[in-house]
Amino acid sequence: MRLKKIISCILILFSSALWAETLTVSTIEGSPVSDIASLILQEIYNRAGLELNVFPMPALRATVESTGGNIDGETHRVLSYGTKHPELILVSEPYYSIETVLFTQKDNPALQADKESLTQYSISILKGVVKAFELTKDYREVIEFDTSDQMMQFLSLRRTDFALLSRLNGISVINRLGIRGLVTYSPPLEITILYHYLHMSHSDLVPLLEKTIRELRDSGELEEISARAETRVMGRIMSSH
Repeated sequence: MRLKKIISCILILFSSALWAETLTVSTIEGSPVSDIASLILQEIYNRAGLELNVFPMPALRATVESTGGNIDGETHRVLSYGTKHPELILVSEPYYSIETVLFTQKDNPALQADKESLTQYSISILKGVVKAFELTKDYREVIEFDTSDQMMQFLSLRRTDFALLSRLNGISVINRLGIRGLVTYSPPLEITILYHYLHMSHSDLVPLLEKTIRELRDSGELEEISARAETRVMGRIMSSH
């Protein structure tokens, strides 16, 4: 009798795993923030009884693929992203946040400028990153790049005054490329709250994911999951140089 119960439990678990819904989403390539967000989101999906595959790609392509329904959503975007792309459904519980900062040369006089006067300088941003467009719409000159590496190399050559990135992403690029002489402007330009988006065809999963994120936050587990993801990703970056 006991053996029969054990076999029944195994069959139930196997059946659940076999039939767990698997989704495929994009994340912005070449960014430690994307790596961290992906790890956090995969744990959230796991707790919700779902499986998640994540594929890195350029930000603009991620938009095309997700809004076209070719993939099931995107790991992380800002709150305003959904208003521009009604094909995507917001999972309204945020699950991660980042510091968005300006990188520049350590001897750049612009480091002494107050925040309100920064718009007179040139700035570099990543194509397809909505928040970057919003934060730099009043700047004198905005230069767009496909990758963080291109942008930071351009900055190191003193061909722009600032480069806008998350602090984690910028530090990662600087370490990977061995760039010297770059620092961050203080204070951060913004603390950016990140949300998960799903294609409208998966709107039925939104309440489940919102409930899971809320429960993880209320229990304190979300903070622990985030800390582990940050340690794992940044440790990998630092140990590779």
